[in-house]
Amino acid sequence: MEPQRLKQFLRDLYLKRGFKKEYADVCAWHTTLAEEWSVKTHGINLLEWYMDTIDKKCINVNPDIKIEKINNNFYLLDADRAHGQIGTELAARKIIEVLDSDESSVCIVGIKNSNHFGMAGAPTYTISKAGYIGILISSTPPIIAPVGGAEKAVGSNPISVGFPIGDGEPIIFDASLSVNALNKIVVSQNENKPIPDHSYLNVDGVFTTDINEIKAHKLAAPLGGYVETSGHKGFGLAFVTELLTTCLIGGLTSEQLFTWNRDVKGPAAEAHIVIGLKQDIYREKGLIENEVRALLAFIKSRKKVKGVDEILVPGEDRYQSKKKATIHNLDLRDWQIDILRRLAEKYNIHPIGSGPVKE
Repeated sequence: MEPQRLKQFLRDLYLKRGFKKEYADVCAWHTTLAEEWSVKTHGINLLEWYMDTIDKKCINVNPDIKIEKINNNFYLLDADRAHGQIGTELAARKIIEVLDSDESSVCIVGIKNSNHFGMAGAPTYTISKAGYIGILISSTPPIIAPVGGAEKAVGSNPISVGFPIGDGEPIIFDASLSVNALNKIVVSQNENKPIPDHSYLNVDGVFTTDINEIKAHKLAAPLGGYVETSGHKGFGLAFVTELLTTCLIGGLTSEQLFTWNRDVKGPAAEAHIVIGLKQDIYREKGLIENEVRALLAFIKSRKKVKGVDEILVPGEDRYQSKKKATIHNLDLRDWQIDILRRLAEKYNIHPIGSGPVKE
């Protein structure tokens, strides 16, 4: 399937749900980018869940988003329960606007009353494609157990960094702070792949690959997993991320989310911080780019394990996938096509793959 055709379908879907065109375009771009990058856990896979959260009034389809300037460097964006992809993209655009104006070399946007945004790498990609360093951290509803614990304590709280390199594609690092996202089990099931080991815990806090236990308990191990494999580091990162987002900006903490009711209008669950930096704060930009290129060449020149063709740095696998999608179209699986067909039927949208493609 052509990326533009998927984007058109998604735009029509969000328009049907009551989004204004600007916001429908943002969400369509975000999910299409996830599929171009072959991030199957955060693309089409999430669409039916997003539609359900719209039905439950968790996502506000007509938000009154406000951006308040705190000072020359800091802004606060109240997303008014908007789809998380909208608030984070608007924050990225505000950062670019401020840095382009030379008003400051640093811009930080805190976002409250927001929702799940899919890939953390999308807003940092927007910022770094504009020539600036982009950083994002976010809270999420709790799914991670502390090391030695058998209950949820904090969210998987993703982090992302985008670092531009001249005219080339930026370096993009994007990771949650659990061993694997819970979305991974859905993708693994749909593609008949085994559940990853040492990723999920049962009711006793013991690692399990039993799909029924995982679905019932929805408990993920922190990055690192065991005490012996430094799971305390992953949990610590997730914990301080909640401090720097929910506690700092104002939102629902992991403790409060245990009694949170998605069906009742009120504050949304997630808080995010998006940061933009100019590269030349300390040194001349050209020097930085040359050193980064040299570092990348050094890393890629290291001895490879048998069977490995190329050492990849963060973002490279995604750009390789996007290049293939541009040449050969998107590699959508049958289960993804089934999701799109169900949505087309439910919301009376043209069947996926039919009709003219609009720019």
